[in-house]
Amino acid sequence: MNPQIRYCTASDGVRIAYWTMGSGPALLHAPPAPFGHIAAELDFESVRLWYERLARTHTLIRFDPRGCGASGRDGDISLETLALDFEAVSDALELHAFAVFAGLIWVPPAITFAARMPQRLTHLVVWDGFARSADRQPNSRLAATRTLIDQDWVAYTNAWAQTAFGWEQSRQAKAWARAYSEATTPESTLRRIEAFTGCDVTGLLPRITAPVLVVDHRRRKSVLQEGPQFLAANLPNARLVVLDGWQAPPAMQPDQVEDNARLIDEFTGVPIPDEPALDAVSRIAPLAPAGTAIVLFTDIAGSTALTERMGDAAFRAAARTIDEAVREAIRRCGGSPVEGKVLGDGVMGVFSSATQAINAARECVILGEELPMHIGLHAGDVIREDDNVYGGAVNIASRICGLCAPGEILVSATIRELARTSAGVTFEDRGKHVLKGIEDPLRVFAVRERG
Repeated sequence: MNPQIRYCTASDGVRIAYWTMGSGPALLHAPPAPFGHIAAELDFESVRLWYERLARTHTLIRFDPRGCGASGRDGDISLETLALDFEAVSDALELHAFAVFAGLIWVPPAITFAARMPQRLTHLVVWDGFARSADRQPNSRLAATRTLIDQDWVAYTNAWAQTAFGWEQSRQAKAWARAYSEATTPESTLRRIEAFTGCDVTGLLPRITAPVLVVDHRRRKSVLQEGPQFLAANLPNARLVVLDGWQAPPAMQPDQVEDNARLIDEFTGVPIPDEPALDAVSRIAPLAPAGTAIVLFTDIAGSTALTERMGDAAFRAAARTIDEAVREAIRRCGGSPVEGKVLGDGVMGVFSSATQAINAARECVILGEELPMHIGLHAGDVIREDDNVYGGAVNIASRICGLCAPGEILVSATIRELARTSAGVTFEDRGKHVLKGIEDPLRVFAVRERG
């Protein structure tokens, strides 16, 4: 279950969204990326794994800074006002003793906030951070970034994602780029960049007397080696830890979740759990024998014509490849692919969340660039027997899938209502349709990317 989003108001009137998870000492966690999107980021398996592991030893608090995600898009953006967002959440939860976790660009506002209330701060974790903009990327690169944001927002978010994840993880990069483009706007991003241009919080470092864990990586992408070293040298009570590998937020390092979390647990002094963190596949709960579920149904568009054009062997090889990729996308988005027989060349997945199912469908559109797919979604009661899932909801999802144009996602009105405010997409009314074997006409909606 996703945690409930709540709201508080910063001292300058901007509404700030946040949620809490787990129990134990409070840990206020800044965004894991250059943007925040607490309504959607738990749909990324790596992020969920990281948050759930931290929540086993801490009361984890995540919030969207102004200009991002579910928080207000108005108001001034500066180091001072971003620090107000930290303050608003800690005051709303009446936190009198808490730790703060911040990485990369969120370190300067976290330092600004921490310096204001040294008596309440118990620990500060700085992950690949900097105190001076001079320890970040060169000005020439920053100027190019501003130009790209201003001229082509989608190209910028894609460029950021490819830089962060590399070409080896292009599918994951595309999903993060889409989240970035939906979480904020070019205008807010440019205002954040301006806030960090020429920043220097060196004068605030002596005021932070709480223990500080400064984490650096041997291989860097946007923060110079001098950044973490300068922080560790100028904070009164700092410890520098240098890790192997590339500079990256822990929420984007699924293979390092346990090691990174134990590092924080040891630093904050909480008992470390005996059992290891669950991996992405084992943490997905098995389906109950019966109950309500979100059903995603995919089928390769024009398979007969493709077979004629490609030949039997080539088409079957391509179909097997996309079948495996779709099943992995379903698992990655929190669902369970059905292993039993599905009609045609389709794959069926079952989810507990409509937003997760839509995210999986959107990934399937990307996967189907060479072999476009029809993708239909519906919600209703299902029955699970052996390796398959049956019921009216499955039949309807299959029929909706059959209405799709190649590369299109169609959903029922039920799905639209469940995900209308949480999936980060829009729904285009396609009217009512008479479906084979279904008594009443069914209204369907096409999923559209915002903007």
